[in-house]
Amino acid sequence: GIGGGEDPTTEVYLPKPSAEAFPQLLDFIYHDTLNLTTDNAPALRHLSKHFSVQTLLDKVATFVKRDLTVKTGPAYCVNSDAVQDKDLLDASLRLCAENVDRVKVEDLPPKLMSDLVTSPHLRVPPERLSERVGRYIRVREGQIGDEQFYWLTQSRVLPAISPSEALFYLSFGQRRFPAVLHEGGELSLKRRCLNALACGWRDRLVDPVAGSVAERDSRGAAGGAGAPGSPRREGAAESERYRNLPVEMKVELLELALLQAKNEGEGGVGSRSPPRSPGGGSLQSSGSASAAGYGGGSTVTGGSAMSRMRAGSTSSHNGGSRYN
Repeated sequence: GIGGGEDPTTEVYLPKPSAEAFPQLLDFIYHDTLNLTTDNAPALRHLSKHFSVQTLLDKVATFVKRDLTVKTGPAYCVNSDAVQDKDLLDASLRLCAENVDRVKVEDLPPKLMSDLVTSPHLRVPPERLSERVGRYIRVREGQIGDEQFYWLTQSRVLPAISPSEALFYLSFGQRRFPAVLHEGGELSLKRRCLNALACGWRDRLVDPVAGSVAERDSRGAAGGAGAPGSPRREGAAESERYRNLPVEMKVELLELALLQAKNEGEGGVGSRSPPRSPGGGSLQSSGSASAAGYGGGSTVTGGSAMSRMRAGSTSSHNGGSRYN
């Protein structure tokens, strides 16, 4: 500095959103102007706490209590996580978990989606949750890695799979993350999907199999090519997913479905008793969550070192406190 004095400047390290909101902090301090939005409220809350600007903190708190809704919940999750505001993140995740059927979860990045589906405040049947997770994976497919796929579909999160999503999970898992699909023994995602399809064979398996057979026959009649210009059948995607499954998986699926049909025939139409496996063991129906650990922890049996590591891991946001 001048005259050999110390440099009067001070360096302050801030998360990027807080740094971008810094001019608004100065406007509030020097000009008493403030324009709060869903996007900047978490950053200004972070700045007001960091620099002890109590009047700004109070204004932000009042705004957030009014603005944090089902519609804005995902944005608050993302923005509060970006400034490492755990209290606001927990409150936002809790609101999303308690209203998961009304929240646009596709707006959450995979890390926060994993935190959401492992929240203790989640109140939704596992089969319904499997439908939400399936749609999320379709939208965010390019951002889903094997770890994210595991956390979103582990048996403690999805002890039961909706029959309407089971072929998607089998197809996607086999194509992208076969190790995750198969690991876990009787609690594996593969087993849960096969059980779901076997128990829902009338509504969710017969048509895809029939469509796959029809497509195969039409290709054979056309010399290996499908009929040109033919309209896409309803349910063609499900038929394609079934057709592309490994032969061994198709055989296992059809065996379970036949056994389930036999059980229903013996017990009357509409019976949903668990099918018996080819080896004689009873297989858990997709409609029962208790055997897969719903409402409690479950143990991943056997498997790789990755399985053992995952079994001992916990989500980074497994609590949730009300924002105040």
